[in-house]
Amino acid sequence: MGTLSGITNGGKAKSDGVEWNFGYVPISGLTLNLNGAYTHARLLDALPPPTTSAAGDLLPDVPEWSANLSADYEHALFTDHRGFLGVAWRYAEVREAEFPTLGGARQRMPSYCIANLKAGIEKGLWGVTFYVKNVGNTMALSSVSPLTFAGGAGPQYATVLAPRTVGIDLSVKF
Repeated sequence: MGTLSGITNGGKAKSDGVEWNFGYVPISGLTLNLNGAYTHARLLDALPPPTTSAAGDLLPDVPEWSANLSADYEHALFTDHRGFLGVAWRYAEVREAEFPTLGGARQRMPSYCIANLKAGIEKGLWGVTFYVKNVGNTMALSSVSPLTFAGGAGPQYATVLAPRTVGIDLSVKF
């Protein structure tokens, strides 16, 4: 199946918001982090035809609210070996997809929450980490775009975040 796509400059856009990061170490070796953002990213002018948009429309793929929460613990195990554990949680609010062409409604990507786990051992320059990414096997969309000028009424393609992934990471610092 052939596709037709193009990129055009959109005139003016503006992004306002605030980001925050809080870190806390309640006991030696335990680090807690909370960070997030509120982003109001929008068009100041409508896009040129055939794209359907209006001043004030939210920019594609930008959640207004997003957050990350993590906890990491590190402790000496024996001699010069250090063990560590970590959990991280990520949230992104509902986002608008690309602007449609020739009419039609914009696609909305649902919010998502994804959790990751890790555990490992380090000794000097060497390390091994066992991990599970996207523990709940959440189906999360990063972006959605039309394949044709039919907008949301025609075929779509999407960028999907990786499903549950279990692995081992071997590392050496040099």
